[in-house]
Amino acid sequence: MIGFEKRSITEVVEETARRVPRKTAIIYERERITYSELIRRKQEITSFLHSLGVRNGDRIAFLLSNRPEYATFSLAAFSLGAQVVPLNTRLASDEILFILTDSSSRIFVTEQMFIEVAASAIKRGTSIEHLINVDKMGFADSKPIEESEQVSPDSIALIAYTSGTTGLLKGAQLSHKNLLSNAFACLETIELHPKDNFLCILPLSHTFPFTVCLLVPLLSGTTVTLIPSVKHFKQVMKSVFKNRVTIFVGIPQIYRAMANAPAPGIVARFFLRFLNPLRLCISGADPLPTDILDAFERRFKIPLLEGYGLTEASPVVTFNLPRNRKKGSVGIPLKGVEVRVLSEETGALSHCGEGELCVKGDNVMAGYLNRPFETSKCIVDGWLRTGDIARIDEEGFVHIIGRKKDMISVKGLKIYPPEVEMVLMNHPAVADCAVFGIPDEQSGEVPAAAVILKENFQTTPNSLKSFLKEHIADYKIPRKILFLEELPKTATGKVRRHILSSLYRQK
Repeated sequence: MIGFEKRSITEVVEETARRVPRKTAIIYERERITYSELIRRKQEITSFLHSLGVRNGDRIAFLLSNRPEYATFSLAAFSLGAQVVPLNTRLASDEILFILTDSSSRIFVTEQMFIEVAASAIKRGTSIEHLINVDKMGFADSKPIEESEQVSPDSIALIAYTSGTTGLLKGAQLSHKNLLSNAFACLETIELHPKDNFLCILPLSHTFPFTVCLLVPLLSGTTVTLIPSVKHFKQVMKSVFKNRVTIFVGIPQIYRAMANAPAPGIVARFFLRFLNPLRLCISGADPLPTDILDAFERRFKIPLLEGYGLTEASPVVTFNLPRNRKKGSVGIPLKGVEVRVLSEETGALSHCGEGELCVKGDNVMAGYLNRPFETSKCIVDGWLRTGDIARIDEEGFVHIIGRKKDMISVKGLKIYPPEVEMVLMNHPAVADCAVFGIPDEQSGEVPAAAVILKENFQTTPNSLKSFLKEHIADYKIPRKILFLEELPKTATGKVRRHILSSLYRQK
């Protein structure tokens, strides 16, 4: 679409709605919402938020599962020039409190399922003025807005908190232009059909599903089927057939489970082979092993395409095109995105070779909220330093070799050791500690910890885990804890995490 650079996300979606008003935009459980109904609900919520005093630049925190309100409240906030602050529903109260405080959010939108944890965080002191429970809200007092303020494409639309490329939580500020440029670049890459229906099972609090599973279909006039949880996978697959889902977006662990599931009976095989509506599967968030790719495609006869991205890039950077892909790579850059590698030896940018992957384009964030120093380290001369080591081959395909830092990825959820270590060090029995990743068949990787106890102190792994559970998300809690006399360190005092990984395997 020409000219999106001059408009806001809501304006572009409204244009889609005018073009296909009766088309189904969102399927959620037994509900089907057309584009005209989506915009009607958006307008209702816009008036409601405006009546609460929401104006340009205000921030609204979301603690929601995948449901239609994620779309309607986002579009309403964007139309007022407000900024959405998504919260992972698995975050602990301490983490929610930090994000609410750091972002100075004024409005907190949640649902009945999370109302207690939301209220608990607010009671501890935040800038929140209104807590909205979408399961118990009404719009009786809201009045239509006569005139809405023009929203600049460079205005911040989303503040996505991420550990980023360097560690502790930071809010990546993504503008309307950032998100629209990335969504439209994805549109040109995927080559959508008018009847396409995206399955959204990944949490919309992450930029990957928010851009690919929500913005892409809403900008293109196609459909998205929202699934609140992936826990009951049989229900997910029933939804695929019932709603005629054509594009499945997941992470490698989901595709591994599908490829390794028990062989179906004759009738089920017939349905999978001849009546399966899926035409394309997309994998992101984690590297996709070639054995999973081969096993999945062999079984389902559907192309499984891998991409690469990061929150700071809105988030998609590269993608394997359906007709032009290279197994083992994460594809080529999207239209409008440049990639280069920064040589570790010379410190210079080059188009090919091996080094830290750097990204440039309209999709690169404006910077980290309240953190100019971290922003200056992450974005240099317009190039976003990803922290990932990569190789770009002669044909322009990007191959991710490893991670510059010691990030741990659990089913696509990123964990940085320092954020877990800081909490663990608050335990009265812990003198020193180090968190590191260990292989796991189900999750790909999980955190483990090596702990040195203070003299005359005793504790157990379960006790430490219980302590951590009060302060951090469950997926960040080390699955295994080793008690050591000392930590392996370099001459400069840095922990040698790879030694700890080897030590764990030996034990």
